[in-house]
Amino acid sequence: QQHHLKLVKKTKYKNWCVLLLLMIGLGSMILMFYYYKVREVANQERSYINIAASSEQIRDSSFFWGEHEIVQQIRPEENKITKFCIMFQRNMEVSAEGILHVELYDVQNDTVVQQWDLHESKIQGIDYQIFPLAQPLKNTAGRIYQIRVSASADCHAFPAVTNYKSYSYNAMVDGEQLFGTMVFNVQSDNAFLKPIYVAFSVILLLGVLCLGAAYILGIRRPEVYFLILGIFMGSMYIVLFPPNVAPDEHAHMAATYADVNKILMRDVTDEKGNVYVRATDADITEKMQLTLDNMAYDYGQLFKVTDTTMVSYNRAPIAVPMIAHLPQTVGVLIGNLFHMNGIWTLYMGKITALLFYLICIYFAIKILPWGKMIMAVIALFPMSLELAASYSYDCEVNALSFLFIAYTMYLIFEKNVVGWKDCLFLLVVGSWMAPCKVAYIFICGFAFAIPYRKFKNKKAALVFKVAFVSILLIATVGIRSTMIQGLLGSSDSSSTSEVGWTIGQILSDPVHSLGVLFNTYFEQMEYYVGTIVGKSLGWFQIEIPWHIIVGFILCLAYALYADAGKVMYLKKWQKALAIVLSVIMTGGIVLSMWLDFTPSYWGNVAGVQGRYFLPFLPMLLFTIKSKRTKYHENIENKIAIGMCTLQILTFFEVWLTILVQSE
Repeated sequence: QQHHLKLVKKTKYKNWCVLLLLMIGLGSMILMFYYYKVREVANQERSYINIAASSEQIRDSSFFWGEHEIVQQIRPEENKITKFCIMFQRNMEVSAEGILHVELYDVQNDTVVQQWDLHESKIQGIDYQIFPLAQPLKNTAGRIYQIRVSASADCHAFPAVTNYKSYSYNAMVDGEQLFGTMVFNVQSDNAFLKPIYVAFSVILLLGVLCLGAAYILGIRRPEVYFLILGIFMGSMYIVLFPPNVAPDEHAHMAATYADVNKILMRDVTDEKGNVYVRATDADITEKMQLTLDNMAYDYGQLFKVTDTTMVSYNRAPIAVPMIAHLPQTVGVLIGNLFHMNGIWTLYMGKITALLFYLICIYFAIKILPWGKMIMAVIALFPMSLELAASYSYDCEVNALSFLFIAYTMYLIFEKNVVGWKDCLFLLVVGSWMAPCKVAYIFICGFAFAIPYRKFKNKKAALVFKVAFVSILLIATVGIRSTMIQGLLGSSDSSSTSEVGWTIGQILSDPVHSLGVLFNTYFEQMEYYVGTIVGKSLGWFQIEIPWHIIVGFILCLAYALYADAGKVMYLKKWQKALAIVLSVIMTGGIVLSMWLDFTPSYWGNVAGVQGRYFLPFLPMLLFTIKSKRTKYHENIENKIAIGMCTLQILTFFEVWLTILVQSE
């Protein structure tokens, strides 16, 4: 026994040493990536207000020669100014004698930030001149500044002015407003990347440390692996993917704002139907692309003062029930109650969405009798985590669908007698999930896979299933009646809309319609498989390489063999039910995009994405298990390590996408 204890201690000591070496190696990789990739870009400067004009778009400067003053007002979107550049025009046919006095003026503080004197001899025809600040000007986002240029009487040079309005503020010459803008740009550095990279590095190292510690301490349950990876990897998606970056997130944000107004008993929308928000929320411009400029803008908003004045947002809320964005609504409500500014409030919504997702999936994996790693791998796909940390109602749909499937599996394989509390739980989860996206109501049909023998008697089973379906249909139709009426209205074959088919058009030419379906499933299959995992993240601009996507798929395939203990699998009729339900939902997804999104001249159904198949993917994959499937013990840790490694590679690909924009 003493020998065994010594052996155990020695093994743990070796494992801790391996983990330490792994942390050192990962830390070295993080430092090397910073030194060779991030550092150079972080020290670069770029323009974020850039007013340009062609020679035909610039006014004749001879009108401004002599003793004149031009004032250009600016409102920086970022939190720093390092320099600004002005385009000047000079008459090269006369001698250069004049002086141009340039000032950067802080309007709100009524002070001159810095001033320069420029001799016109330095200007060669049409020429940009650079005005660097001795000390970078910080906390500039949202403040008002002026670029003032005054010329001496003998000066034959003047800033170039456009003959069209290309900025919110027009230029003023000698106090008179012009219809045009000074040709200039304001520059900043990319130093904001450094704190973001530090946060990224700390989260990454902590995640690997916690995963390794759980393994060494003998905590090797799949739900624990999921929770560790979900917390830290999900947090990484919050850090790297600001609000508005996920697909259609801006529309879901508007719906969340509307729900918060209802809870706080405010006016929800204005006369145009646009939702009311605080002024600090309205200041958050929709930045849908993950670029350096947009990341710098969002970072600058973190330090902005809160303005609680109610104003109209530029969007109307989408027609979905309040329960569709309940987790995000809680976060935004917290931001409102604690008077957080707009960007912090939006991040609170992303955090509460991720927490809701993690809690649902944790308990789903915990109660699953088998197939735990199948569900864990799918829930940890890059696409799954991006949606989980966003304002999209896909966060709820995925979480509740997985929970419904897991609880049904629990009732099928482990619960001896299905009681009214079990029925009520399924009904609540199904009634919450199905109205968010009506196509997924068929996931609830998996409840029919519960055998009759699990109930007290056949009558109780029949009553449950009839009542379950009836209540679920009534709840869904009642909540989403407007959407369903719109879908049924699409059957009008007289519709002349250029986007969206009608049921009449589909049925009138079945040969052509079958060809469209053929193209959809066979020409787009690679795209669907890739986007189920997460090949295209954000607004489809972040492409993850196929070797990483294949790695995730291999982890999923390996998870099919990750169940130890008693061999369990669905019966043939239960598998058939799951497959039929999956086919119906696939058809419903394709049909909805066919009716609402596909131009009549397209050869395939447009708009279908792999993420739409995530809610029922675990149920479909459970049908692969059989008594002939070979099971292997203690491979969950290998799958978890593989998923962690692939997520790290994914994050560095996201960083490369961001950084390459500077080249």
